[in-house]
Amino acid sequence: MPEAENPAEAPKRRGRPKGAAKKRHDPAPAPINGDYQQDVVLGMPAGRRGAWLSNDDVPRFRHRGYTKTARTPDGPRPAWDMGSDTDDGFTVGGLTLYDVSEEHIERYDARDRAPSEARMNAIRAAAEATGGYMTQTVEK
Repeated sequence: MPEAENPAEAPKRRGRPKGAAKKRHDPAPAPINGDYQQDVVLGMPAGRRGAWLSNDDVPRFRHRGYTKTARTPDGPRPAWDMGSDTDDGFTVGGLTLYDVSEEHIERYDARDRAPSEARMNAIRAAAEATGGYMTQTVEK
């Protein structure tokens, strides 16, 4: 594009000047459909993950190794714990606190990913055999 002889005749550039990228301001991680105050668990041990479960969710999560978080004097405690020390667990807002180790979660996640990874490997092998054409069948 030829430069204008008179700077006043130069076309104005629109938009943000080069190098002035807009900075992202991501919010802090928050519970999904949760309450910032009620969902907080204080003192969760490292390597453990907690989950607030309803009665409908308990069988599915127990199958994955989640256990009801027991009340101990130095254990994890919800910020809104209104129960007594004689209770066996924590219930806040109709949800009960369960926890599981991170290693257990990784083992179940790896098991769940195995079938999809096998399917993806088969798709890649078919694509490489046909030169990248997925609709072509290869006779063996």
